[in-house]
Amino acid sequence: MDRAGGQGCTMSQDIQRMLFPYLVGRLQIHQSYEDQLALVDKVLQTESRFAGISNEQRNEISREFLSLGRIEFLARDPLIEDIMVNATEPVYAYHAQAGMMQTEVRFSGMDELEFFVEKLVVLAGKIEVRPILDLQLPGGLRVNAVQSPFGPQITIRRMKETPPSIVDLVDWGLVDSRMAAEMWLYVDGLRVRPANIFVGGPAGSGKTTLLNSLFSFFRPEERIITIEDTLELNTRTAENCSRLEVNEQLSAQDLVKNALRMRPDRLIVGEMRGAEAQQLITAMNIGATCMVTIHTDTSRNLIKRLSNNPMNISEDMLALLDVIFIVRALRDGPRLHRAVVEVVETAGLEGRTMLLTEPQTYNVAQKKLIEKNSSRTVFRDRLARATGWTNLQIMGEIERRQRVLEALLEQGIRAVADISRFARDYYDDTAAALRKIGLEDDEPSGGPLPPLS
Repeated sequence: MDRAGGQGCTMSQDIQRMLFPYLVGRLQIHQSYEDQLALVDKVLQTESRFAGISNEQRNEISREFLSLGRIEFLARDPLIEDIMVNATEPVYAYHAQAGMMQTEVRFSGMDELEFFVEKLVVLAGKIEVRPILDLQLPGGLRVNAVQSPFGPQITIRRMKETPPSIVDLVDWGLVDSRMAAEMWLYVDGLRVRPANIFVGGPAGSGKTTLLNSLFSFFRPEERIITIEDTLELNTRTAENCSRLEVNEQLSAQDLVKNALRMRPDRLIVGEMRGAEAQQLITAMNIGATCMVTIHTDTSRNLIKRLSNNPMNISEDMLALLDVIFIVRALRDGPRLHRAVVEVVETAGLEGRTMLLTEPQTYNVAQKKLIEKNSSRTVFRDRLARATGWTNLQIMGEIERRQRVLEALLEQGIRAVADISRFARDYYDDTAAALRKIGLEDDEPSGGPLPPLS
């Protein structure tokens, strides 16, 4: 990746460092860019050591201070997902379509690199530089910086400020319309029995992207609690939502345990790794619906990881989990293509072994999930028992929701907020919602649907 610009700083490191003591701990990710500019500008106006700086210089300095300097253009490119700074070696970027790329950008030396790390700490609203840093920057940037004998090793992930909707994911082929309709049913559970969902996959496979897209199907009356190591989930469409973040004083286990006192209807944990899994299972056992992302490559390995150290969940408790989605990034010629590659449901125990339904797996050549006749009937049976609907009626509802999602895609209704609004209209008055997108409220193939009390 070539870039002639961004190779040097437009103001000296010395001037920027002079600002650090006045701004450390004062810049926060919830502040707008305009508020941050005003804060830097105020320091430049009121502190005597900056006397003599003109209004024009002050504006330039404020903007430069809030930028990432020579890698700013990479951080603002919507197709760049990760930026990797390996000390003073060339900077690498992970492009959404092309994959890993070497850029022509590099830091000039250790002094500039150490300065850059200090600046990241200030921009993140933190107080001091530590050997390992996990930072959140405005604009959806997540920073991990580690000191090494060869200099700081920095990874910056760019999160999408406006996450893709489930309709976007159907359009891109991460999931087909039939599976998206089933996901809607898993999440909603016909208001009676939502599914406990685990989304697994390697790093960068699209786990969080898929989980975020499912937020549109939450009912407005639900109380949502999210727990993350670093804030990534977009919760703007969740009305009654409490967002919690792990820090040095509060572990994920502490936060999950405390969440049980916060009256959650739905508990969401991003990147579950350790003992918090046991508290999460407790939440499922007392009736909270849980959704989780976790690093793994297959559904069977996900079960193994949950049942071994450090999670140590007994097999009988794992039966509380309903469905597993495995997401993976696949190479499609020169481009990367993310897809849900495996879907299974839990089916109880046989002895001490967790039974899983026959996996619905992804056919790379056909670019779609292959349906198995015997796959994924367990949750449908559970939902039928909980609602009084027949299996045919539930299947008819899935067909109707599939037609809805296809109509939304065809009509270009794909923003997360619009999908969330439509889902709520659908819950309130299905026939009226269908008329809005030009669909008839045809009787599903399984017969008329009974009302839910």
